[in-house]
Amino acid sequence: MEKFAGIRQWRFTAGLVVAVTALGCSEPSASELGIRVQLSLNGPDTLRSRRESRVLKAAVLDDGGAPMASAVTFASDNPDVLTVLRLSPQLLSLEAVADGKARITATLGDVSESIDIIVRRRLVAFRLLAGLADGFGMTVGGIHSFEPVITDSLGFRMPAPAAIAFSTGDSTVAYLNSHGQVTALRGGRTFITGLMVLPESTVVSRASVGVSVYPQYGAAVRANPDRFVPDSTSVPAGIPVTWLFPSGTRHGVVFDRTGALAPPADITAVQDTSVQRTFPSVGKWTYRCILHPSETGTVVVRPY
Repeated sequence: MEKFAGIRQWRFTAGLVVAVTALGCSEPSASELGIRVQLSLNGPDTLRSRRESRVLKAAVLDDGGAPMASAVTFASDNPDVLTVLRLSPQLLSLEAVADGKARITATLGDVSESIDIIVRRRLVAFRLLAGLADGFGMTVGGIHSFEPVITDSLGFRMPAPAAIAFSTGDSTVAYLNSHGQVTALRGGRTFITGLMVLPESTVVSRASVGVSVYPQYGAAVRANPDRFVPDSTSVPAGIPVTWLFPSGTRHGVVFDRTGALAPPADITAVQDTSVQRTFPSVGKWTYRCILHPSETGTVVVRPY
């Protein structure tokens, strides 16, 4: 074996570092040897749908730029965004799971290289889940929360990429709050629409569903700023009465408890929502607003 006095000779053979070390010398690090790691991706660094994938290659190069077969260690700082699967000592499979950013780092000794992968799924379909293909039916006093269904290019559901603004074609037929909750007020038909202005663009995505309101049985009372409308309502026994509290002013309901009949639970002061109460038996109940005592109303429950 050749001997070297106080020096070290390094030879790169098939990508492996072979050392002949004089007594008392320490092994140099990868960075001291000029080794570097170079990352490359087989596509854009932004993934646009769930389960879209990329292959990340970590090439190990010597100080002259020649490839080496050394294995690297891969690490991800956000496994909730990307799942990773090692394919070979220098190859990694990446698959999109959820929107966000993940940094993938390849390391060899004291040398490393990182790349940021972004998952930003592209909205392809937006609809309001209503229950019926040709529209949705409600009775007066009914409450329904429309569920936005948003899917990416592979048909997977995804979170809304922007705030959804809901609107109704006729608020006297069906009132719609800011969260997509619909309260049926009177017989008729209207359309509920959800609108999104997508980020980083001027694209507007719209979804609509028809709502038919049937007047049978149910009852709805709207808390206007200064009174309940209607101030007297009648329902069959066992059918709930719905109080609608629009945004802007808080209202509540306190039932008169001086009579022989026990009323349902009071309604605390709220806004931008609807609350239902069912009365236990045939009879007449009076109530007032918890914050505005001059605002009063009556519920008459008749035999079914």
